[in-house]
Amino acid sequence: MPDMADIASYNTGIPAVVRWVCDRLGLMQLFDQMLPWDDQRCKLRPSTRLVAIIMAILFDRTALYRVEELYEDHDVPLLFGAGVRAEDFNDDALGRALDKLTAAGAAKVFTSACAVALARMGVDWSRLLSVHFDTTSVSVYGAYPNSSPNLRITYGHSKDGHPEQKQFCIGLLATKDGLPVLGAVLDGNASDKTVNAEILRTIGRLVSPEQLANLLYVADSSLVTQSNLRVLNDLGMHFVSRAPSTFGFVDAVKDQAFEQGAFQSVGALSPRRNAAHYWLSETRVDVDGRRYRAIVTYSDSLDARKRKTLDHDVQTERENLEQGLRQLQRHPFACHADAVKAAEQTLASLKPRFWRVEFTVQTETRPLPRSRPGRPPKAEERPVETVFRIASKLSMNQDAYDEAARRAATFVLISNDDVRSARELLSNYKDQQTANEIPFRVIKSLPVAPLFFKRPERVEAFAWLALIAYLVYAAMQYLVRQALAQTHQTLVTPGKRIETTPTARSIFDMLQRIRTIHHRTRPSHRTMFCTNPHVRHLLRLLDCPESIFTTVPDSS
Repeated sequence: MPDMADIASYNTGIPAVVRWVCDRLGLMQLFDQMLPWDDQRCKLRPSTRLVAIIMAILFDRTALYRVEELYEDHDVPLLFGAGVRAEDFNDDALGRALDKLTAAGAAKVFTSACAVALARMGVDWSRLLSVHFDTTSVSVYGAYPNSSPNLRITYGHSKDGHPEQKQFCIGLLATKDGLPVLGAVLDGNASDKTVNAEILRTIGRLVSPEQLANLLYVADSSLVTQSNLRVLNDLGMHFVSRAPSTFGFVDAVKDQAFEQGAFQSVGALSPRRNAAHYWLSETRVDVDGRRYRAIVTYSDSLDARKRKTLDHDVQTERENLEQGLRQLQRHPFACHADAVKAAEQTLASLKPRFWRVEFTVQTETRPLPRSRPGRPPKAEERPVETVFRIASKLSMNQDAYDEAARRAATFVLISNDDVRSARELLSNYKDQQTANEIPFRVIKSLPVAPLFFKRPERVEAFAWLALIAYLVYAAMQYLVRQALAQTHQTLVTPGKRIETTPTARSIFDMLQRIRTIHHRTRPSHRTMFCTNPHVRHLLRLLDCPESIFTTVPDSS
């Protein structure tokens, strides 16, 4: 029986598969080709250290200075090759790798990585039918008084609720499956409107006019400005976006749709149970001398944020009404007509929307004050007067609430595409959430802090590398989903859920169950340990050999 002290067990599922996917997508070869390095003087290739950071982002989200500590508890030779040790990933070494990425042009490396990876997966992005663009902000701690030539870390509109912190911004152009195509690391105060124009012009340089005519650009309402609409028109590119409420036609077309009852049901866009149903009403509008489709869209599902805002408005109105009515009720009136008039004036000034107010005029008899001081005689009869007071009762105006909820669940799409149906345009717009929400959720947790990134150049390089990490993350999801679709199979994910479109998060959770057993008395002998058949099925879907968990790769 072997001595247990001679046996080590490592959680190799995620890092080993991430490294293998990086190799399958051609990223490791790309890094070594594009980054400057001397193979005679460098112990490790640039790709090895960059992939080590990518693993840390996706596996442990560890801050840069803790990567060495992270790999002390891992089978480093199995992950990176014979002779590689955890100390090879100290903060200085990784910082120099980020500097090499900057020297090579991090934006160029990312764009090339996307092109190579998509080609390896059989996705020709120049022939895509739609692309989705969005931006987000990433907060940092510290002053960052000096800016790099390409990145200004400063205050701006925070999308993660930290306006007191400096930030930089990230933009991402992705397919509807969430595969990144183009990216941007931007100043902290960058304008989404300006960034959209830059991305559009970049697409115009990369794609032929014939391909542009078939491409649909999907973005949020920051796209819709007169200058951006002119850029789209000049490029001959179709788009769909949410029309901003600042455009005068938005309220007008909503009013028209509700007044005419012109909505047509297009059903649900998703096969999921309890998926929202949509109704559409379409008209035409003119903006800056050009004609566009305006699609009024109503959903029977009001999201929690809008519902909370509506309920807050209802409660605020009630509190304001109660305060105004208390003041009215304390005031006596000499006659019934004066009381009624005062009630009507109060109601007109308060302008209730969600509450009905019922007034009643009540009489009250009270003694008049005595004309002279002193104790009154016992038999004195004091004169009295009759005054009129207002009593009120509040009740919810359910019809008004329901109407406001319908309005809150209604938005207007604007598009110059006359080929796709209104339902297709809506479906592409809703795909924006899939294409960008998941990437930004991953990117939001970047371990960025001034203690580890004292120079803005390294912040910028690390942000680009995090975008490449997301490329790997999205590629794993895409590869599994494509394999399931092609083989008409399902995958049982954690929670015994039977999936045809598993998320990357569930895929990573499954990979956590794979371990490698290393027998130290036999240094070259390793055994993969995984008893779950669904995890093995996942590896087959990824076309991932089990040897990556047992065989030390060549580090040369």
